Amino acid sequence: MKPLSKEEAEFPLAYVMVIHKDLDTFQRLFRAVYMPQNVYCVHVDEKATAEFKDAVQRLLSCFPNAFLASKMESVVYAGISRLQADLNCLQDLINSEVPWKYTINTCGQDFPLKTNREIIQYLKGFKGKNITPGVLPPPHIIRRTKYRHLEQGYGLFSFMLCTWIRKMPPPHNLTIYFGSAYVALTREFVNFVLRDQRAVDLLQWSRDTYSPDEHFWVTLNRIPGMWDLIPFYIKSGSIRCLFCVSLATTLIFVFVCNKSGENKNFPQASISNASLLSEVCHQIFKGKSFYPKKNALKSTFSETTCPEYVAQSHYITETLSEEEAGFPLAYVMTIHKDFGTFERLFRAIYMPQNVYCVHVDEKATDTFKGSVEQLLSCFPNAFLASKMESVVYGGISRLQADLNCMKHLVASEVPWKYILNTCGQDFPLKTNREIVRHLKGFKGKNITPGVLPPAHAIGRTKYVHRELLNRKDSYVIKTTKLKTPPPHNMTVYFGTAYVALTREFASFVLQDRLALDLLSWSKDTYSPDEHFWVTLNRIPGMCIS
Repeated sequence: MKPLSKEEAEFPLAYVMVIHKDLDTFQRLFRAVYMPQNVYCVHVDEKATAEFKDAVQRLLSCFPNAFLASKMESVVYAGISRLQADLNCLQDLINSEVPWKYTINTCGQDFPLKTNREIIQYLKGFKGKNITPGVLPPPHIIRRTKYRHLEQGYGLFSFMLCTWIRKMPPPHNLTIYFGSAYVALTREFVNFVLRDQRAVDLLQWSRDTYSPDEHFWVTLNRIPGMWDLIPFYIKSGSIRCLFCVSLATTLIFVFVCNKSGENKNFPQASISNASLLSEVCHQIFKGKSFYPKKNALKSTFSETTCPEYVAQSHYITETLSEEEAGFPLAYVMTIHKDFGTFERLFRAIYMPQNVYCVHVDEKATDTFKGSVEQLLSCFPNAFLASKMESVVYGGISRLQADLNCMKHLVASEVPWKYILNTCGQDFPLKTNREIVRHLKGFKGKNITPGVLPPAHAIGRTKYVHRELLNRKDSYVIKTTKLKTPPPHNMTVYFGTAYVALTREFASFVLQDRLALDLLSWSKDTYSPDEHFWVTLNRIPGMCIS
């Protein structure tokens, strides 16, 4: 393999990748970021299974410029071990013969939004400066470095414990800043981090702080005289704009791959990440007991009421702006597994002025169905579709699932302006307000991107296809039987299955004879949701976007 351009060959990058599970996700991520001129250090959590470690090692053995960190940490989220994992890889990378210009640290689920060349061009714009976005600590952050925090490990469960013990002031009279744990650093700065006494002393002082990687990089980079400081107006998403999960429809949503399996407990109390440990500290300060033998990341419905769950999970319960209140949205969410992922997605897109219909695959387990139903029962503007389909990927049942929910939403009293259909792994890249403004820009038109069918897609509607459903597998087969022409002399287009539709158009889809006949004709086509919306929206006289 060779670099794709001279520019990339002359500007190699170094990657730190800290992972602990989900080999498939890591494999896709590694393939997405791999370039032969770069160098990659992968840190696998010491607690990971032997099978996972071995699989990662075998994958990396295929690449001369990728390797496992020479020292592995037992990583505790928000503990010094997470920062140390990065530093272990940095030590290995600084000794690499690859003349890399910047190192970028990632977790195991950060997928690139930009090509390697675009990332290089972005980094070149900083002219040898580090990217360590940050600010002086806001009030709710101060106690992270004011009090001692201790890593607590209990087998598969580990967390940080906040104590009453005050910490000594930072070494060398350093001013502590708060910022992103994910950064881009020059080779010179990495040498400084690993060798300079100020950096070594700050690392030692940070060992009993909470989430030290969120103050370590930014504090060192703001030492007076250090490389020109990055302006404070660069928000903490500077690195995340390079690395996020893969783009999906109209850049509003992203697709996240999660193979963690179904969570058989009711809504995880989403005292998640920093919030979990913050809550632990809060309870200790109030003199209440915390029992680490219980998994604080999980709570069954019997242990929390709906109001408690909504509060603990930080759901937004009041409309955030007049603009959003005047432009409610309707969501169709079609899911079949991974309750934990669905719960996070629902929390990410939930707003009290919107309305949500969730379709659960009829084939899903009773446990999964029950968990979803329990969660939705906490929200007056969210409900299950009354009719469930046994969904076959690429079949009419997938489109019918959307239509079942759409029928409910058109009948809803919520005066929504647009309906968006999603799958169970589409996470928002934009806030609700940004989505509203994006949709307003279409001035009442539908968003159904599409074109005349390319050659490879013509067979989807030219031949009869059949759904085959059994317990172990379900799929669509293509027959040799030719279909009749589309009804009403329609021209069939090919486009995205995920769309944004006005309320008027949704009513047209459900009631107009043209739409009903096209639906009937589409029942034996392949992936009809990829031609149904776009074809109807391109009927002469229809509102098109």
